[in-house]
Amino acid sequence: MKTAKRVVVIVLALALALTCFGGCKKKTEAEKLSRSYNVVVSVEITGDIVGKKVELEWSVNGLSAGTKVASKTEGGYHDGDVVNFRLMESDLKKGMNVMMRVVMLGYDGVGMYCGKAVPLELEFGEVYYLRVSGSGASDAVTEQVFPE
Repeated sequence: MKTAKRVVVIVLALALALTCFGGCKKKTEAEKLSRSYNVVVSVEITGDIVGKKVELEWSVNGLSAGTKVASKTEGGYHDGDVVNFRLMESDLKKGMNVMMRVVMLGYDGVGMYCGKAVPLELEFGEVYYLRVSGSGASDAVTEQVFPE
């Protein structure tokens, strides 16, 4: 009788553990940064675009509203890298409906706009995923990946 109870308890404990671990998805770095009082813009770099710095610019009603810069001292940014920008309430005081633009700054300090600005309707606590692709200044594109 005691053995049967132990087996039942062990089976239930294992079932509970498997349910938790099976149902829990692994958070991305951007999701870990996200809080109810900020917005995270995650930029994935694909293709042959390389640079020492990645700059995120946003405007509201056609007027510049802010800039964030991420830099990498060794090797720079290239295909497969992801850069997360956390925008706080103070960064977004001019408005939440923004035009977001990505600029890659080369090793020579010259900036390259990565396509046209992307319109975003931001909400605090959310993560917005952008992808930059192309092979250079002439065909670089920034697109919103998620949420669409």
